[in-house]
Amino acid sequence: MKKFYLFLFYIIFITQPSKSEGTTFILDNLQYKIISEIDKTVEITKYLGQESSCIIPSFVKENNIDYKVVSITGYTYQSGSSFSGPIYDYEGAFFSARLTSVIIPPTTTLSSSCIEYSSYLLGNTENEVNYG
Repeated sequence: MKKFYLFLFYIIFITQPSKSEGTTFILDNLQYKIISEIDKTVEITKYLGQESSCIIPSFVKENNIDYKVVSITGYTYQSGSSFSGPIYDYEGAFFSARLTSVIIPPTTTLSSSCIEYSSYLLGNTENEVNYG
Protein backbone atom coordinates (compact mmCIF):
# COMPACT_ATOMS: atom_id res chain seq x y z
CA MET A 1 0.00 0.00 0.00
CA LYS A 2 2.89 2.34 0.76
CA LYS A 3 4.24 1.86 -2.77
CA PHE A 4 0.83 2.79 -4.17
CA TYR A 5 0.81 6.11 -2.28
CA LEU A 6 4.36 6.89 -3.40
CA PHE A 7 3.38 6.14 -6.98
CA LEU A 8 0.28 8.32 -6.65
CA PHE A 9 2.36 11.16 -5.17
CA TYR A 10 4.80 10.88 -8.08
CA ILE A 11 2.03 11.00 -10.68
CA ILE A 12 0.24 13.96 -9.09
CA PHE A 13 3.16 16.20 -8.10
CA ILE A 14 6.30 15.21 -9.96
CA THR A 15 5.08 14.54 -13.50
CA GLN A 16 2.82 17.59 -13.83
CA PRO A 17 4.39 20.29 -15.99
CA SER A 18 4.26 23.82 -14.59
CA LYS A 19 3.50 25.45 -17.93
CA SER A 20 3.14 24.17 -21.47
CA GLU A 21 4.72 25.37 -24.68
CA GLY A 22 2.79 28.30 -26.12
CA THR A 23 1.62 29.48 -22.70
CA THR A 24 2.08 33.18 -22.03
CA PHE A 25 2.84 35.00 -18.80
CA ILE A 26 3.55 38.62 -17.83
CA LEU A 27 6.51 39.79 -15.80
CA ASP A 28 7.85 43.35 -15.39
CA ASN A 29 5.74 44.88 -18.20
CA LEU A 30 6.77 42.22 -20.73
CA GLN A 31 4.59 39.41 -22.02
CA TYR A 32 6.49 36.16 -22.58
CA LYS A 33 5.56 33.03 -24.51
CA ILE A 34 7.13 29.68 -23.63
CA ILE A 35 8.87 28.27 -26.69
CA SER A 36 10.31 25.07 -25.23
CA GLU A 37 9.84 23.38 -21.88
CA ILE A 38 12.78 21.09 -22.63
CA ASP A 39 15.23 23.90 -23.45
CA LYS A 40 13.56 26.29 -20.96
CA THR A 41 13.30 29.11 -23.52
CA VAL A 42 10.84 31.98 -23.95
CA GLU A 43 10.25 34.82 -26.37
CA ILE A 44 8.93 38.31 -25.72
CA THR A 45 5.67 38.93 -27.53
CA LYS A 46 4.53 42.28 -26.16
CA TYR A 47 5.77 45.27 -24.20
CA LEU A 48 3.06 46.49 -21.81
CA GLY A 49 4.85 49.32 -20.04
CA GLN A 50 4.57 53.08 -20.28
CA GLU A 51 8.21 53.86 -19.50
CA SER A 52 10.56 55.39 -22.07
CA SER A 53 13.25 52.73 -21.62
CA CYS A 54 13.23 48.94 -21.46
CA ILE A 55 15.91 46.47 -20.43
CA ILE A 56 15.37 42.99 -21.85
CA PRO A 57 16.57 40.35 -19.37
CA SER A 58 18.66 37.34 -20.38
CA PHE A 59 16.66 35.08 -18.05
CA VAL A 60 13.25 35.24 -16.35
CA LYS A 61 11.80 33.11 -13.57
CA GLU A 62 8.23 31.80 -13.72
CA ASN A 63 6.93 29.24 -11.21
CA ASN A 64 10.48 28.72 -9.89
CA ILE A 65 11.74 27.79 -13.37
CA ASP A 66 14.47 29.84 -15.05
CA TYR A 67 13.75 30.49 -18.73
CA LYS A 68 16.28 31.91 -21.19
CA VAL A 69 14.95 34.83 -23.26
CA VAL A 70 15.98 33.91 -26.80
CA SER A 71 13.86 36.11 -29.07
CA ILE A 72 11.66 39.16 -29.39
CA THR A 73 8.81 38.68 -31.84
CA GLY A 74 5.26 39.93 -31.58
CA TYR A 75 1.76 38.63 -31.32
CA THR A 76 -1.19 37.74 -33.54
CA TYR A 77 -4.73 38.81 -32.80
CA GLN A 78 -8.08 38.40 -34.49
CA SER A 79 -9.05 41.69 -36.11
CA GLY A 80 -12.24 40.57 -37.82
CA SER A 81 -13.83 37.79 -39.78
CA SER A 82 -14.97 37.02 -43.28
CA PHE A 83 -16.88 34.26 -45.08
CA SER A 84 -13.71 32.19 -45.22
CA GLY A 85 -12.99 32.53 -41.50
CA PRO A 86 -11.26 34.82 -39.03
CA ILE A 87 -8.88 37.57 -40.14
CA TYR A 88 -5.67 37.86 -38.15
CA ASP A 89 -3.24 40.76 -37.85
CA TYR A 90 0.28 40.79 -36.47
CA GLU A 91 1.91 43.42 -34.28
CA GLY A 92 5.52 43.55 -33.19
CA ALA A 93 6.37 43.30 -29.51
CA PHE A 94 7.02 47.05 -29.27
CA PHE A 95 4.15 48.20 -31.48
CA SER A 96 2.78 51.55 -30.24
CA ALA A 97 5.32 51.67 -27.38
CA ARG A 98 6.87 55.05 -26.69
CA LEU A 99 10.34 53.73 -26.00
CA THR A 100 13.44 55.84 -26.51
CA SER A 101 15.93 53.27 -25.19
CA VAL A 102 16.03 49.48 -25.41
CA ILE A 103 18.83 47.28 -24.06
CA ILE A 104 18.86 43.78 -25.55
CA PRO A 105 21.12 40.96 -24.29
CA PRO A 106 23.37 39.22 -26.83
CA THR A 107 21.52 35.93 -26.28
CA THR A 108 18.31 37.38 -27.75
CA THR A 109 17.44 37.51 -31.46
CA LEU A 110 14.97 39.90 -33.04
CA SER A 111 12.13 39.28 -35.50
CA SER A 112 11.91 41.47 -38.60
CA SER A 113 9.27 43.71 -36.97
CA CYS A 114 11.58 44.35 -34.01
CA ILE A 115 14.48 45.08 -36.32
CA GLU A 116 12.31 47.64 -38.12
CA TYR A 117 11.46 49.24 -34.77
CA SER A 118 15.12 49.20 -33.75
CA SER A 119 16.02 50.91 -37.02
CA TYR A 120 13.38 53.52 -36.31
CA LEU A 121 14.84 54.14 -32.84
CA LEU A 122 18.36 54.32 -34.21
CA GLY A 123 17.25 56.78 -36.89
CA ASN A 124 16.42 59.30 -34.16
CA THR A 125 19.63 60.58 -32.55
CA GLU A 126 17.84 60.99 -29.21
CA ASN A 127 17.08 57.26 -29.04
CA GLU A 128 19.31 54.27 -28.44
CA VAL A 129 19.21 50.52 -28.90
CA ASN A 130 21.99 48.65 -27.13
CA TYR A 131 22.76 45.02 -27.91
CA GLY A 132 24.45 43.26 -25.04
